[in-house]
Amino acid sequence: MRQIKVLLIHGAWCTEKHLLVLAAVLRRAGFYVRLLTLRGHGPGEDPSGLSLEDYAEDVRKVLDEEGPMVLVGHSMGGFIAQMVAEQDSRVLAQALLAPAGIPHGGFLLGWQLLLRILHPHYWWGMMTGRAVRCATRDLKALLLNKVSVLRREREVLTFRPESGRALLEIALAQIRFWEKRPKARQRVLVLVGEADKTMPPSLERKIARAYGRRALVLRETGHMPFSEPCGTRVAGHVARWIKKAVPLPAQQQAAE
Repeated sequence: MRQIKVLLIHGAWCTEKHLLVLAAVLRRAGFYVRLLTLRGHGPGEDPSGLSLEDYAEDVRKVLDEEGPMVLVGHSMGGFIAQMVAEQDSRVLAQALLAPAGIPHGGFLLGWQLLLRILHPHYWWGMMTGRAVRCATRDLKALLLNKVSVLRREREVLTFRPESGRALLEIALAQIRFWEKRPKARQRVLVLVGEADKTMPPSLERKIARAYGRRALVLRETGHMPFSEPCGTRVAGHVARWIKKAVPLPAQQQAAE
């Protein structure tokens, strides 16, 4: 019996481990799930100089191996998913979880995030392309604000350095006027937490509208839902949406 294939793409400073809860729920729902750790994000790896196109190429290599897939991207992973889906017909659908903007422009950076990336700690890395670590205070305030206090201290240790070049490319893409409406060949879901301080609902609604969709805003949810108590609930929303968005292969329909 064939399965719908799903590729999970993590966000900036993260790895595939931050999406394990989502992967487990999707597998229980009957999907074939592939987790991807982008280049430069593995143990001991240096992401300096890597671009968004490098990350997009990592996704395309998986599509070369697996064939048509649903892309589920979190934060920066949502941005990368859009880059790939724009040109690749093998993308069946996109589930964008608090995507870090849209490749076609439009001012979409939240003011809290904007103020922090203007700090020399980030700006220097973005200008030189070097690896940048997310400051602990920013992790706790923006990414982990809905994670329990005890778990928050452990979660801080799981984040990796990020490419300053990739961060700059995301930022520059968001300070242009809309160039064109995205080619929404695939079904698109935009999901965001009500308490997300990195990519707040007001900004995610703009992304959804660019695709002619309405964002799904979840209560009591922050930017890292799969590290939060709501993780299984959020993953359930994604699983149900994929089942509705992507028709079962004809072979599987006949078997049922």
